[in-house]
Amino acid sequence: MYKAFVLKLIFGCICVAVLASNFWTMRNWTERTSVYDDICYLRQAHLFQRFGLGGFDTNITRDDDRYFATMAREIGYEAWDDPTRAPCHTHIGEKHVIQYPPGTGLALSIFPAGFQRVPLYAVANIVVFLAAILAIWSTRPPLAVVGSGVAGMAAIYFMVNPSKASYSMAPTMVVCAIVGFLTAGTANHPKSSHRIIAAGSTGLLLGGLAVSFRLPNLLCQRVTSWYCLRLVARSKKPDDIVRLALFGAAFLVGLTPTLVSNAVNAGSILATTYSSVDATPPDFSFSIARHYSSDSKTR
Repeated sequence: MYKAFVLKLIFGCICVAVLASNFWTMRNWTERTSVYDDICYLRQAHLFQRFGLGGFDTNITRDDDRYFATMAREIGYEAWDDPTRAPCHTHIGEKHVIQYPPGTGLALSIFPAGFQRVPLYAVANIVVFLAAILAIWSTRPPLAVVGSGVAGMAAIYFMVNPSKASYSMAPTMVVCAIVGFLTAGTANHPKSSHRIIAAGSTGLLLGGLAVSFRLPNLLCQRVTSWYCLRLVARSKKPDDIVRLALFGAAFLVGLTPTLVSNAVNAGSILATTYSSVDATPPDFSFSIARHYSSDSKTR
């Protein structure tokens, strides 16, 4: 018992140190990273701040205040004054729309214009840190404490590298941390009501919020399938059936932002806003790993 307590203190302090290191790194960050994805996410945020829910419509013709053109010029994009060549936009009919789902822009829109990147990552870092501390202090066997501590340290570090590579990764990491916590509740909480709430919350997060932040999070559907199969296999009691139904319903509700965005920008809830080039997976390569694992690329 004493050994586990000491290990918890040690790993807790290390997690604090990693979090402090992340904040120290972020002190030099600016809104302009010379990455096209980032200014497009900021444009999403600007549309939501300017038009409210009308911000789902990302047609480039709505850049009548030159917000996006100005950002493109600031990062040195040569065609900054040509709306038809706006980066990370797709031609769909007569529209030229942002290809990304709306979740990251919505998250950024919470913070004041001109000061959005650092607050987004700061909040995400704190949430992941709290999840790590909760995991460490919720375990009892020393070996489990070590496992939770190592995983927690890594998760916090990942909030800068590789999460700095794209604004969408920060809220995605938050979703992963919360889903990890809810997983234990879904399976092991002694109270049926808590297991049901955990299952519904997990469905909401996996079904839509994760996808709304970053479309590649569709890969989380493997996890979703595991949840469904597991719940079906265990559906022998009324509360198990309720968990399965609530999980499915929450999953569909969570998809709403992405489906609305598809309908507004692509003309159908089942149509993608991504071009054929971006919808095709690139050739696998380890060359990007160096940039993702160090702080040498995106500031």
